[in-house]
Amino acid sequence: MSAAPFTPGKLVWNDSLKLGVPEIDEQHALLFGMMNRLLDHPESLAYDELIVDILTDLGKFLILHFQTEEAMMRKLGMPPEEYEQHVHAHNIIIDEYAELNLAAARGKHHTAAEIFAMVKQWVSDHLHASDAKIRNYVPVPSPD
Repeated sequence: MSAAPFTPGKLVWNDSLKLGVPEIDEQHALLFGMMNRLLDHPESLAYDELIVDILTDLGKFLILHFQTEEAMMRKLGMPPEEYEQHVHAHNIIIDEYAELNLAAARGKHHTAAEIFAMVKQWVSDHLHASDAKIRNYVPVPSPD
């Protein structure tokens, strides 16, 4: 008897993850939703049309989100060295995303659940290691 396949739980967006920048917070919540779509079909393979569509949407959204986040970091006055480190982290995620797509094109049969676990790791690490630093530059609203 074989063990049941591991299916990770869906990501849940909550206020503790907010950075205090509404546009970025909304995009992060949307990103969680896009990633969770992978778990609607956990055994589907990377080359299945539905998963290809989800990954295509995810890739486009990551690029849009990173552009938005980078513009916001400049606007908030993040120091150049910290900004460049953050952009480098974005580039690593894009490279990993491209590698995932190349692996699928070469016939690597990742399931949607496996892809979710990979993407979850990228996003989780990035939110906690890089994005959390954005909070340091968000102005605190003055009490009225």
